[in-house]
Amino acid sequence: PMMAWLGLYLASTDLRLCNAYSLQSRWRAGWGLMGLTAVLGAAWAVGLRWRATPPGSGTDRQPSVRGVPRQT
Repeated sequence: PMMAWLGLYLASTDLRLCNAYSLQSRWRAGWGLMGLTAVLGAAWAVGLRWRATPPGSGTDRQPSVRGVPRQT
């Protein structure tokens, strides 16, 4: 959340925070931080979902041979 807030702050403020960087580069850095936050948040959510799927819930089933389920 702090990285997203910092990205939003950098992209939206009109104040010059540092003389070494232009306003355009600060704007790009802000949007880059927000994009990185979205990617990392999505990866975290997918990881949580993947670990929360219980074994045998239907996602890891193998096809049966002649009606007899295959043992894993």
